[in-house]
Amino acid sequence: MKKMGVKLIAGIAAGMLTTAGVFGVATASQIKGIETVDSKIESNYSSLTSSEEKAGTTRGDTDFSEIWEVTEWAPHANNSDGFALIYVKGFDGAVLVSKQHDDDADKKDGGQYWFFTRKNGEKKVRCAGCLYTNQDLRYKDGVIYACNIEAPSVEEAFETYLIAPDGKRIVHKDYVDSDLWGYTNDSNIESNKVAFDGDMDDYLALWDIYFNKAKDVEIGSYTGR
Repeated sequence: MKKMGVKLIAGIAAGMLTTAGVFGVATASQIKGIETVDSKIESNYSSLTSSEEKAGTTRGDTDFSEIWEVTEWAPHANNSDGFALIYVKGFDGAVLVSKQHDDDADKKDGGQYWFFTRKNGEKKVRCAGCLYTNQDLRYKDGVIYACNIEAPSVEEAFETYLIAPDGKRIVHKDYVDSDLWGYTNDSNIESNKVAFDGDMDDYLALWDIYFNKAKDVEIGSYTGR
């Protein structure tokens, strides 16, 4: 079974985004202690840093110069449950989270979360990508927690995310699955990843952070004017 984790969601209005280029997969030499990282990450759809660029990509520059303009962009705002403006560790600028409606009426937790960024000193708003999780998006000390609990088609995975320094994409900070495979990072620089070498107690301790220390991202109304 492929590791599904937090999936990259395509389908943002094509007219809004310009071509954002291709983001490369981290090589094994860049990730200390993980010899098979390329094949592992290629099958891990939750790794936004290694997903292939496709038509209708979620990432790219927008036509906006101010972050609040996203909240008035009708095709997106009309389908949003609300917004949250957050600080993300390692990114010098504003990050706006938008939670989109879920068509599954029975779904109580998690959802589809879009991330828009505006780097300080730049008059450009970018769409950094989208996270889809079956648990609510959580947040602590500038780190985004987008974890999944086991379901028929989803493998359990502890995942945290940051925004790349340029604001152009979401990057994994930590990824550890229920097989105890994964990596951790203390920054948004992908070459700083180190292999996870903990046991089940260490894995459960990570989940303790998610459930008992991190807080839900508070989605609500935001204009920012």
